[in-house]
Amino acid sequence: MTKTSDDDIVRLGYSASGIVDAVGEGVENFQIGDRVAVYGAPYVGHRSQLLVPKTLAVKVPDKVSMTDASLAGLGAIAIHGLRQGELQFGEICVVVGLGIYGQLIAQIAHNAGMVVLALNRSKHRVPNCRMMSRV
Repeated sequence: MTKTSDDDIVRLGYSASGIVDAVGEGVENFQIGDRVAVYGAPYVGHRSQLLVPKTLAVKVPDKVSMTDASLAGLGAIAIHGLRQGELQFGEICVVVGLGIYGQLIAQIAHNAGMVVLALNRSKHRVPNCRMMSRV
């Protein structure tokens, strides 16, 4: 576990969704009642209320469930990993391990036009990856 604050409290979680119930001074892009996805320690965690900088929040479209929106931070991590690899359209993306991040990376890479070779130690996650990203 990474320490994300100066106090001794361990805060779990870093990706969530919710409804805005207050906005700070100078915040113009969000209003009370907006559905938002938020990401980033130490501000975001498994709590009933959060105080999050506007730079770590994004509005959630009505067609997206709040459960799906709560995973936005995980998607951002997966995209960051792909960007670090500097892969281009048509290149081969090898994903070793099909946990949540491996599955997200495989799906995003496939949708970005990469050829995905997904590997996992056990077979039980491979069908999920095939179903989601057609790898």
